[in-house]
Amino acid sequence: MEKLEKIDARIIDLKWRALPLVERLLINKDKIKELKYREKTRKSELKWYNQSCYTSIIMIALLNIYLLFNQLVSTEFRLFAFAVLIILLAQKLELWLRFQYLNEVHFLKKIRKNIDD
Repeated sequence: MEKLEKIDARIIDLKWRALPLVERLLINKDKIKELKYREKTRKSELKWYNQSCYTSIIMIALLNIYLLFNQLVSTEFRLFAFAVLIILLAQKLELWLRFQYLNEVHFLKKIRKNIDD
């Protein structure tokens, strides 16, 4: 029974971490059990966001490379483009972590099902 309680607590914690920041601010952690959790929908959304973020990163990286060799552009604009690239990389990392949390929830549910059987 202790194993099942630990697995359930971990699943709830991972579901909480997989939520976007805005939802985490609006919803209490205790209400995760009551919340209808659409795992497959969230995974597909995260995949799409991850791929679109990847394309944005490539475009901004190419812009940064161009700005690096262009002498007519001011330093402030170069720093701005570099800051945008860093923000996009941080967003990609956060999306990847949320996707990994959902994968772990799926894995823990399978383990829990095997223990129940």
